[in-house]
Amino acid sequence: MKENKTIKGMMIKSVIIFCLIPFFLLWLSFAVSSGIELKKNIESEQRTIVRLLGISVDNYFYEIEEAMGKVSSDNKVQDILKTVDRNKYDSQLYNADQYILKMIGKTCLSFTGVENIIVANMEGGYYSTGIVENFMLDYIQNTEKLKEEIYNHQGRTWITAAHSENNASSLVLVKPVMDLENAEFIGMMYFVINKSEMDSLLKKSLDKQEAIFLLDDTGGCIYSENEMLMNEAGMVVTKSEVNSYGATVVTGVSVLQYGRQLLLRQLLLLFLFAGATVMVFILIQYIYQKINGQISGLLHPEEEGKIQDTTYFEIRQINHQMMTLMQKNDEGEKRIVKLVNHCETMTLDKLQAQINPHFLYNTLTSIKYIALENEQKQISDLITALVKLLRSTINREGFFIPLARELENVRNYICIQNAVYKGNVDFRIEIPEKLLDYRVPNFILQPLVENCIFHGIHPEEKGGEICISSYVTQKGLILTVKDNGDGFPEDCLMNMMGAENNKEMMTNFGLKGVQQKIQIACGEEYGIFVTSTKNEGATVEITLPLILEEGDKDSAEGYDSR
Repeated sequence: MKENKTIKGMMIKSVIIFCLIPFFLLWLSFAVSSGIELKKNIESEQRTIVRLLGISVDNYFYEIEEAMGKVSSDNKVQDILKTVDRNKYDSQLYNADQYILKMIGKTCLSFTGVENIIVANMEGGYYSTGIVENFMLDYIQNTEKLKEEIYNHQGRTWITAAHSENNASSLVLVKPVMDLENAEFIGMMYFVINKSEMDSLLKKSLDKQEAIFLLDDTGGCIYSENEMLMNEAGMVVTKSEVNSYGATVVTGVSVLQYGRQLLLRQLLLLFLFAGATVMVFILIQYIYQKINGQISGLLHPEEEGKIQDTTYFEIRQINHQMMTLMQKNDEGEKRIVKLVNHCETMTLDKLQAQINPHFLYNTLTSIKYIALENEQKQISDLITALVKLLRSTINREGFFIPLARELENVRNYICIQNAVYKGNVDFRIEIPEKLLDYRVPNFILQPLVENCIFHGIHPEEKGGEICISSYVTQKGLILTVKDNGDGFPEDCLMNMMGAENNKEMMTNFGLKGVQQKIQIACGEEYGIFVTSTKNEGATVEITLPLILEEGDKDSAEGYDSR
């Protein structure tokens, strides 16, 4: 059952399709793009912050390393590390201890946040500015591990962390001491920095809701702040490049804390959109009631008491069109009655037309038998050919017929013409037997053969030849009708082949009807093509679709054989 559509439904549907849905999609795309843009801005800002923090850390460690280098490169310090026995307490050890502390105090103690500065030889013996805790002592005296780390860092200074028993950690800048004369490592120098110094260096540019880490070259964490924030959703993590000390600065910030204000603005916009939607539907209801009242007054005047004149121009136009259509409907009914009467007359004419050919066939058959009784075989053969030809022209078996039957029609026609012209026309058919079952539009070859006889060869003289051949290509079934007559004049042939759809210049040569018949039945891509040489004859090439059963090829679209 067909759905009854209303103006109100149409108005609501139009508003939904052309207003609400586009606006919602626009809002959704704005929300998504704003979120993406916000994340990009945060990432860009964090990259800048991380880069600046990395530079600050790098500069801070560089200044310390420079001070450590002054101590480690001192000749006397290097002699102490190579010669002084830390296990033998004597004046030499005392003087060595005092000298190293003096060098450290002169170059390194000016830095804030220094917990301890340690100079040690490769056997674990050390000199320090303060008490060395057990966890740090274990690190210093693990000489095998130190040698491995020196190898891994290729003798460069690196940064690591030392953890105490109460889980407190300190950053340690480690610098190998190299014997400048023998090019070998003779000791280590450790610069222990407390966490508060790193707090002041790293946290000054960060918000309370941001996390920060300092990683060593193995990815291990040597400093962290607000570590629990990394478990929150929507964290944007940014890393700096690894500096010359193998350290990497990592920050994490939540997109949500930046997006709350944006989310509130988007929700406000959505609420305004919802309010506007309600107002639009109220307006639609009001407009519908006004229009429906006017239309109801036109369609049901008996309910309103009298026919009311509308104040809306469009509805007046509808009323006028309705009255016009009613008038045309009355006129149409009268015409239908006349057409019915006319159809009855045409049916009688059609029945009469079916009777007339039947009468003609019977009459010609009677003449044929009279000719045979009087031993006039040629006349009998002519009448037989004529009857077959007439039956073919009034064919009721379908528009497409087998190629074999179409060739039979041509033979009957040639039989009649050769009787007239005393057999002067040499007619040949050169078609493989396997092609005879293909179907072609009926009566397309006879007009072309007739064309050859009356416009090409001279049938009153001997020597005229007509040949019909056929073959199959990718284009379809190709039929050719060739004669050895006068051919077409060159200007006529050029005009004929240049005419649109090969129709305009084909009238006088019997080709237009064949061309139109093929293209109507098979499609515009099929038809005839004419070539000719003056005084050597003409060739008409027909291109047809490959059809074995009538209607089995879509090239015959648009034609109904019924």
